[in-house]
Amino acid sequence: MVLARKVLKRPSGHSTKAKVTTLTKVKVQRASKSAKGSALATSLEATAHGANWVDCFKVFKILQNIEQTGLSYAESSTVLIVLKPVAAWEEDVFKKLKHGKTIKKLRFHGSVDKPFDLHGFGTLLPTYLPKLETISFDGCEIRRLELKGMDSVRVLEVNGCEFKDNVFEVCLPNLKELLLQCTVPAPVAFAASLLRCPRIERFFAHKFWCSDVPTLYLPSCKDFTFRRGDCVNKLHLYLPRVKYVNLDANYGLLDIKFLKQGHREMKDFDLKPGKAESRCTVSVVNTCAGLKDGLKYLKTHPRVRSLIGLNRQRTKKV
Repeated sequence: MVLARKVLKRPSGHSTKAKVTTLTKVKVQRASKSAKGSALATSLEATAHGANWVDCFKVFKILQNIEQTGLSYAESSTVLIVLKPVAAWEEDVFKKLKHGKTIKKLRFHGSVDKPFDLHGFGTLLPTYLPKLETISFDGCEIRRLELKGMDSVRVLEVNGCEFKDNVFEVCLPNLKELLLQCTVPAPVAFAASLLRCPRIERFFAHKFWCSDVPTLYLPSCKDFTFRRGDCVNKLHLYLPRVKYVNLDANYGLLDIKFLKQGHREMKDFDLKPGKAESRCTVSVVNTCAGLKDGLKYLKTHPRVRSLIGLNRQRTKKV
């Protein structure tokens, strides 16, 4: 039997053209989706973070529009918005960025009931986001928060988030601002992280609901706020340079202390010998009911320049 030789047919020009057309359409669709994501990222940054008053309806609408694109993240030339957890941060996000070298702000917005697992995440940031200055989390569930080795980061914000474990490993040597609202990381891990962020100048905590807050060491802090800590009864603070302390609406606060001795891990940031500690204004609006002896402590403390809120928010010099 003689077998006929199989003849391979060259694809017709029409078939090749159809494939090219399909690929072109896919590229155009991807480019269009990316451009839309970029515009939405810019709009979200201006609406949610660019004004003193935030229009929540507009913010939710923009987030909804980003979700409808199907993107897990959206980027502009300066902002990266992350909406969904991904399996591999490097492959699924960082290697695909167009503006990694210029992005200065990284925003996590919770849009699905699944935690962001950040194990190993921080080690990628210096390579892919070398100019990053701000990291924020809004309405997220967070697992294994690890942020280390980023000398460029100046601001860390955590708003309305839930930590799914006790991991809070933050080591940001040049961090200047730490803001926490309606969120409570593991207290011991949180206090340990502060020891690795010695340059914090502004500390803001709102509704840090924890019955046992460890001693907080903030040798560089000038503006300290710890308000609405409803179940907090003790605050021992190392704040040698502080100018303003806000303790408003800590209804159960009984014990407040300004420590003179810093922590050995931060000794390089202590005041130099002979340098006097700062004097400060302290606000205790709606806090006096619990303070009692603590209030007497503040009234007689040589570092307290004035107390606000002793009598219906009137200032009393001490």
